[in-house]
Amino acid sequence: MQTVNRAFQALGFNVGIPYYVFTKDIGKYTMLVVEGERLRGYRTASGKLVRGSSELKYTFYKARYQKHMNQKQTRYDVYCRQASIQEVLSRVDGFLRRQKERQHHGI
Repeated sequence: MQTVNRAFQALGFNVGIPYYVFTKDIGKYTMLVVEGERLRGYRTASGKLVRGSSELKYTFYKARYQKHMNQKQTRYDVYCRQASIQEVLSRVDGFLRRQKERQHHGI
């Protein structure tokens, strides 16, 4: 089984903080970011609250920075929030596939 770090590296991401922060530049002023956070007590897929336990959940977003504002983040688009690693990896893979198709078709 592949570790989270290796899974993101295979998709071209840099590991910022192992298991917690992953980044990938996709343009001169644009990057994809995945951030993990440990949640205490969480809901299962069926909606049941599990207390006294913790789970890593991830947020996946695209951040844009503006050159004239000292590289300050000016906009971001969130693709999923507090999701399982499987869901985030699936969304990231889908995003990268669509991006590659657009480049191939010149869109």
